[in-house]
Amino acid sequence: PQSKAFNLGILTGGMNTALPPNLIADTEAQLIRNYEYDHGRLRTRGGYGSALITLDGDTIESFFYDKNTEAYILFGATPTVTTDTAKVYVAYVGGTVTNVGKLTGREIPCCVRFGANIIIASGGKLQYYSFTANTLTTISAGYLFDNIFVRDSRLLASQRGDDKMYCSSTGDATSDEAWKEDTNVSSQMQWFEIGQLDGGDIITVLPLAGDLIVFKTSGKVYRISGHCPDYSVDEIGTDSHAVDYKRAFTVVGASILFVTDLGIRALETIQEYGNFSANETCYKINKNISSKIYNPKIWNLLTKRQAVTCPDSTNTKLMYVYQYDSDMAYELEFAGSINDMSETDN
Repeated sequence: PQSKAFNLGILTGGMNTALPPNLIADTEAQLIRNYEYDHGRLRTRGGYGSALITLDGDTIESFFYDKNTEAYILFGATPTVTTDTAKVYVAYVGGTVTNVGKLTGREIPCCVRFGANIIIASGGKLQYYSFTANTLTTISAGYLFDNIFVRDSRLLASQRGDDKMYCSSTGDATSDEAWKEDTNVSSQMQWFEIGQLDGGDIITVLPLAGDLIVFKTSGKVYRISGHCPDYSVDEIGTDSHAVDYKRAFTVVGASILFVTDLGIRALETIQEYGNFSANETCYKINKNISSKIYNPKIWNLLTKRQAVTCPDSTNTKLMYVYQYDSDMAYELEFAGSINDMSETDN
C-alpha cells in the first residue's frame, strides 16, 4: 500500500484568519479547534467533568466564586416577567444548595467581597450576603447600582444612565449610614461626575494599577486618579468602539482587554494611554470574533494565561481563546452552552 507523509509543523503561531491561507506562516493554521497550548505544546482540550453543583428547577445564568470560603454564589435564570428577578443560591461542592432570596435588579450581577460579606449589584438596590447569618439582605439606603468594586476601604459603585461615581463611607458599605452624604466629613459617602456632558452612559469602571478606568457609550474613556474624595478625572481616549455590555471587559495584568465591533482591543498601561487604533490585540482572529457581536463576554483565566471570549451570547458553545503569554489564538466549541466560568482553588 502507498503512504504519504505530512508535515504538520509545530503550529506555535496559532490560528490566523487575518490573511489568506497562502500567506500565513508555516507555524500558523486557518483553523485550530478544540486544542489548547500547554507550556508551548499543542494538546487537545480537556473534556467535561461531572456536575459539581446542580440547581433543581432552575438554570445557573452566572455565578461568583469566593476564594476565602470556596463558596459559590449562584444566580438563576432571569424570569421572562419583567417585574420579576432571578433567585440567588449559595452552594458548596459536595454540600447542599440554599436559596437565600432574589436579586433586586435584572442586570447581570456584579459581586465583590467587602470585609466578611459579599456585596451584590444587579441594577437595583445593593444587597449583601452574610456567611455568618446565611442571609441575603437589601441595603435600603443608597442608590441603584449595577457595577461595584473596592478601593481605599470604600465600596465604589456606578449605574448605567448615571454619570456619577459613588463612594461609600470609609470601612462601611452595608449600613444605611454608609450612603448618607456629608460634604463636611471626608470619610462619609462622596460622589463625583464623569464626563457629564459627553452624551454617553457609563458602561463599566475597572481598576487598573493605581487608577480607575471608565468606559462610556459615547466612545470616550476616562482615567480617575487620586483618592476619595480628592479624585481627578481626565479624558484619555475617544472612539473606543467598546461594546455596550459590562461583561465585555477584563483586566489582564497591566492592561484592560475589551470586545469591540472590530474585535478585541487593549488599553495598555498608563504610559501608553491615548490612541486606541494602535492597541488592537488578538488581531489574527478578530475577523472571526467581529463577525457577530451580541452581548459578548470575556474572561481572564490567569493560571492558563488565557483570555476567553464568547462574542455572541446566542451561541455560548463557541469560544475564542487568546493565549496572551505567547500571542497566539484558537477556538473552542463545546457540546453544551457555557454561561459563565471562573478559576477556583479546587
